[in-house]
Amino acid sequence: MLRFRVHEVALTADVEKAFLNIEIDPEHRNFVRFLWVKDLNKENLEVMELRFARVVFGVNSSPFILNATIRHHLKTCLPLDSELARELLNSLYVDDYVSGKGDVGSAFTLSKGVMLCLKSGGFNTRKWNSNSESVLRSLEKDEAFSDDFEKSNRPKVAEEDESFSKSVFKHSSEKDQRVLGMLCGNPTQDELIYDLNKTLGEVDAQPVTKRLILSTATRFFDPLGLIAPVILPLKMMFQKLCKDGKDWDELVDAEL
Repeated sequence: MLRFRVHEVALTADVEKAFLNIEIDPEHRNFVRFLWVKDLNKENLEVMELRFARVVFGVNSSPFILNATIRHHLKTCLPLDSELARELLNSLYVDDYVSGKGDVGSAFTLSKGVMLCLKSGGFNTRKWNSNSESVLRSLEKDEAFSDDFEKSNRPKVAEEDESFSKSVFKHSSEKDQRVLGMLCGNPTQDELIYDLNKTLGEVDAQPVTKRLILSTATRFFDPLGLIAPVILPLKMMFQKLCKDGKDWDELVDAEL
């Protein structure tokens, strides 16, 4: 997030169906066996044993396998463009690409290089976004990106997969623009947004206890520590309660 924030022109994208692009070696497929009912309409259900042929989304080792596969592919790119390969190694979070450049021209060149490099390994990048309208217009006009922008303008349908960060950070709305779990609102305004209303609303409806104070303090996703002045007093309050053994009413009247 820090590396991403230092760029004048931001770039984000994700790798389409990243896990499904990786084939599991036949001798390893027994580790991902599962049971399946052949026909639910029959009286006597016949249970089959099947095996996954592709890397499964959600298995603990899947992000590592994806990372190792992309790194292996990038080694083939090193002799051709070592700078681009290093950029990708530093800017990929599982299946999310997060980076940028100092000017519009360099950002467009970088995005095209990233797209072509990953495409040569069978990984298609999509959902390109930027805080620069000029970059977005250039990407939209470029033939290499035309399919991605054409898809983004089609009516929304249920996605066959979701990005790894989306599954981890549980996005609240499809309309939200997020970077690695951080809500950005309108990217062109270059803002990071913390929506505390839902969390605080749930807290207000419960009696205040030590457990509630601690759980509330850990519910805010703040990797950059920008709202530490809000979260830290809650942690201090919990520590004070545990140390002194005071109840809530005594703590309210006391000076922290």
